[in-house]
Amino acid sequence: MGVCREQLDLSNFVPFLREKCATRDVSFDGPEDFFQKPMLSYIKRTWS
Repeated sequence: MGVCREQLDLSNFVPFLREKCATRDVSFDGPEDFFQKPMLSYIKRTWS
């Protein structure tokens, strides 16, 4: 596990993102709403 991952606190990320999107009248169901499938595949292969 990388040093950055250990320092990253995502415990409130989803509620924060939903609130931010609601403020701007934007909705989403998952990462695929923000990124195209080829990009998500690349991220899954290379994320460390």
